[in-house]
Amino acid sequence: MKLESVELRRIKLSLVAPFETSFGVQTERDVLLLKAITDGGEGWGECVAGEEPTYSSEYVDAAGHVLIHHLIPRLLDRELVAADVSALLHPVHGHQMAKAAVEMAVLDAELRVAWASRSFCETFQVTPEETTAHFIYELGNGQWDIPALRTALAEVFEKNIGFHEFEAEHDRGRVRAKTMLLNARPMPYENKARRMILLAIDHITTRRQTEHELRIPGVGAATGEVAG
Repeated sequence: MKLESVELRRIKLSLVAPFETSFGVQTERDVLLLKAITDGGEGWGECVAGEEPTYSSEYVDAAGHVLIHHLIPRLLDRELVAADVSALLHPVHGHQMAKAAVEMAVLDAELRVAWASRSFCETFQVTPEETTAHFIYELGNGQWDIPALRTALAEVFEKNIGFHEFEAEHDRGRVRAKTMLLNARPMPYENKARRMILLAIDHITTRRQTEHELRIPGVGAATGEVAG
C-alpha cells in the first residue's frame, strides 16, 4: 500500500481520577494521535510520550517535531507494509515512542480480513463479500472498532505473540446482542507483505446470561433445588 499523508492531532483529556506519582499529581493527559492515510484505507496510532521530559526523555512537543520533520517524510509516497516501517525509520536514533505511533498507524491501516469462516458469516448474518478484504474495524457497522482490540492486534504483529480471552460485546447490525470471546495468534509467514493473524471467536452469550442469572437473588437458590 502507499502512504499518501499523515495527520497529527493533539488533544487534552481529563483523567477520571487524579494520578499521583513521585513527580506530582496529574489531572489531565496530553495526547498526540497520528492518522495514517493510505491508498487502501486509514489507520490510527498514539504516541504515549508525556507532556514533560520527567519520566522519560521523550515528550509530546519533541515527538511532534521529530514526526513532522524526520519520521513521516521518510515514509510518504512509498509503497510499504507495516513490516517495512522499523527499518525505514532506523536511521533516526531514539524517539521510540514516536516511531511506535507511526508503526501502529500503518499497521492499523493494513489490517483487513483475508478469509471468514462459514460459521462466522452465519452467526453475524453477513456474506463473504461483505467481510473479505474489508477492514476488521468496519465489520458489524463498526462494532469491532474497539481501541483495546486495535492495540491487542497490533501487538500480535509487533511482538509476534497472541492473546487469549478478549471479551467483546456485539450489539449492532442484523443480529441480537452477543458476547464474544476472541483469541488470536500470529500465523507463520514467508512473505512479510502477507503476514496474517488467526482470530478465533467463541460465542459465549448463553454462558454470560447464565452467570448473570445465578447472581440474581433467588435464582441461584431455585436452580440449586432443581439440581438436587
